[in-house]
Amino acid sequence: MFVKALGIFDIIAAFILLFSSYHWISYTPVVVAAIYLIIKALIFFGDALSMLDGILGIVALINIALGIFWLNYVILVYLLGKGIVSMF
Repeated sequence: MFVKALGIFDIIAAFILLFSSYHWISYTPVVVAAIYLIIKALIFFGDALSMLDGILGIVALINIALGIFWLNYVILVYLLGKGIVSMF
């Protein structure tokens, strides 16, 4: 049940990144999603995919600061894939 909840949060974070790439939402939800990824990486420290979550959370914060939105699509694909796989 907990894994499915984290998968749902990953999918929500992916859609937040998608919407921010088109400037449909403000940057505040993106910051929250990035912090979620970093905290999740710290909780599950040692797992390779969790460490990748943390790196991608930091990259998402850098994307916001620099305005490089095409990198959000890489993070989006990863989060959608991970979220969908964790649902099954």
